[in-house]
Amino acid sequence: SLSCLTGTIQVLLCTLGSCNGDGSDEVLQKALASTYSKASYVIGLIAHNHATAKLSPTIMSGLIHCISDLEREQHTSIAESLLPGVLNLYDTLSSRERKQVFNSLDVASRTTLTALQDTWKKDYLFTGKA
Repeated sequence: SLSCLTGTIQVLLCTLGSCNGDGSDEVLQKALASTYSKASYVIGLIAHNHATAKLSPTIMSGLIHCISDLEREQHTSIAESLLPGVLNLYDTLSSRERKQVFNSLDVASRTTLTALQDTWKKDYLFTGKA
């Protein structure tokens, strides 16, 4: 089911975050970047699946919460290879759904969402990258 898939993506991202280490192992970093890229692709597929349209705000909330936790634990920003999928999903949300996502988040996750919104407006909104 869809909730199983999104839950799996969230677990994957959180697990990857705990594997990140100190960044000294180049092989590990390449593997993580590749896995983030694959997760981004799956998130992009979810974004454009009509069957998941009603669940998009819930999916987005879960992803932002998980990304926020990763950023707090590792003191880093969202992995660049993960951004396209997350921004693609964000782009499919209506303004009402974006407000719904914002209101469902805690303070730390709202900071992450605000940074994501800024990136979306600056780099993706009119450029077609998402």
